[in-house]
Amino acid sequence: MSPGRLIIPLVVLAAVIAGSVPIAAGSFPDGVRVSLALPAPSDTTAHKAGGQDWSPEEVKELLAEETGEPDIQGSTWKKRKNPRTAMLCALVFPGLGQVYNEKAFKAVIALGVETFYFMNVANNWRNADDWLKKRDGYERYVPCGEGTCLNPQWQKANAWYEEYKARTIDWVWWTSAAILVVMLDAYVDANLHDMRFRVETARTGGGTGLAVVVDF
Repeated sequence: MSPGRLIIPLVVLAAVIAGSVPIAAGSFPDGVRVSLALPAPSDTTAHKAGGQDWSPEEVKELLAEETGEPDIQGSTWKKRKNPRTAMLCALVFPGLGQVYNEKAFKAVIALGVETFYFMNVANNWRNADDWLKKRDGYERYVPCGEGTCLNPQWQKANAWYEEYKARTIDWVWWTSAAILVVMLDAYVDANLHDMRFRVETARTGGGTGLAVVVDF
């Protein structure tokens, strides 16, 4: 959040608590501006642009929204996410970081992707272990003429063992890469979780146009 956006709700809240000052708020290309005026002794309400009243409860809600402070319902957990916590959750269990960020669809994808890679690692490792046991069950050398020759069965089993061992290592690397991607996704989503986009009117050199405002 920029310092300007933090100062605005603080000024508004201070004005309401101290003396209930009339407020006229407007959005401009360089941010949100608020103008204040001293009220008459009988004037105890703040006014939005357009003449509507701004109650103290609404001002407090605005302050909580802009500063990320806990509101009455305690919904700050839904507004602010800790990127490190999201990454740790993603590392501990597939998709847990996305669940923490309230991204259910991404959590399902992350769980499916990581499960797929883990299953391939386990399957290739199991095949390598089976062929190793078969290889060790054969004699490495067998009589051949006047000497000995490499046992074809041992040789075949050893070739398959080496093949599945290499595949296992490859899948371990791919699984590690998938985990890193899921962790990075959780980290980015946690940082952008409370980002809000809105379209406002803005004054330009040729008149009035539209501006996209991003709130952090």
